[in-house]
Amino acid sequence: MTFGDVVSEQNIKVEFDPRLQISQTAIHQKYEASKELENYQQKIADVVKQLVESKNTATSIKNELSKEDKKKYKDAIKSSEDIIKKIDDLIALYLGKIDKRQGITRNPEVTVNQRFGLARNYIGSRFGEQTATETQLTNQFKNAFTEAVNKTNSFFNTDWIEYKKTTENIKISPFKETKIFSSN
Repeated sequence: MTFGDVVSEQNIKVEFDPRLQISQTAIHQKYEASKELENYQQKIADVVKQLVESKNTATSIKNELSKEDKKKYKDAIKSSEDIIKKIDDLIALYLGKIDKRQGITRNPEVTVNQRFGLARNYIGSRFGEQTATETQLTNQFKNAFTEAVNKTNSFFNTDWIEYKKTTENIKISPFKETKIFSSN
């Protein structure tokens, strides 16, 4: 501790609440399960970030092509709209669809993020060794996450590559057509 010029040091031992009887095994299980979920949380964030960046890229391409010549680039604009829709569907697997209803609403679909939150809440709130409930919730989350990641990877390995090939070769010149004016 430091206060002005005075410095005091002392080792302290942090112990669990003595009123609760929790075994070292239970504490270790809780810690390991929380760390495992923490790693998954980072993976979810990375996947969603990549999806959002890809959507922004497709939206930017669509806007640029629309601004340049809607008729000439009709197919590429349609392709961009389709890819944006697919990305929105993939993001919805993780975060859910945007609900435009007013008031307190609940989406009926269960997302990867909801499963993650439920597993994390159970693991973080219970004292004692892990029960079948925490294990089941964690497994349900892992299964949902694996399924969503497989769909995401499939999208990036097929649809995104195809979209990239079709739009990458489109060159929009910064120069507009010039006219020659007569002096009369």
